[in-house]
Amino acid sequence: MTGVLASVVAWLAVAIGLIVALNIANRIVVRRRELQERRLRPRAELSIAEYLAGSAGPPDIAGKGERAVMLKVAIEAIYDLRGTERARLVELLEQRGFVADAMSGLRARRRALRLRAAETLAVIGSAVAVPALTAGLNDRDALVRTTCARTLAEVGGDDVTDSAVATAERDMVAAPGAAAAVVLALGIGRPSALAPLLRRGAAPEARLVAIAVAGVLRLSE
Repeated sequence: MTGVLASVVAWLAVAIGLIVALNIANRIVVRRRELQERRLRPRAELSIAEYLAGSAGPPDIAGKGERAVMLKVAIEAIYDLRGTERARLVELLEQRGFVADAMSGLRARRRALRLRAAETLAVIGSAVAVPALTAGLNDRDALVRTTCARTLAEVGGDDVTDSAVATAERDMVAAPGAAAAVVLALGIGRPSALAPLLRRGAAPEARLVAIAVAGVLRLSE
């Protein structure tokens, strides 16, 4: 019995040591990323500002770290942009391969990577990503599916509207907030697309959301 207890204690000590080591390693990685971002961010911000102002060409981006910082700065900036400036920044992200990277991310094995890719494409709002987003409607994760559907409702054509509606109805219980966002996007961009969700045979949860959206947006049609 004493030997067994000694073995258990030894294994616990090893496990604790591994946990501590992993924790330290994670902190080192996070610290390095913070320092890297602090060093690269000013240049990224200046490059994007000059490009949007038309005083400089597309910024050169070298290395994985610089690309990550450039994307982060661009994502932060795009929320505040409208019209020509927003379109110009989206075009830059397309030209520099960021949209293509996110499209590839939708095929990743890890759910977290697929969701991050879907969210990135949702923020950018590039029509180039429509085929990848359409394929994403078949993802095995409800949040990935609904994020793709919401983006399609905003940037896709009429040919993907039915699929976005079907996704919202399918996932209204599994991901109610994200599915409701799809319905809202449809109501804003394509009010007539809510018709299938308002019919008597629609899922009750989806029908209630569609009624609420139609009421809030005052959709006369």
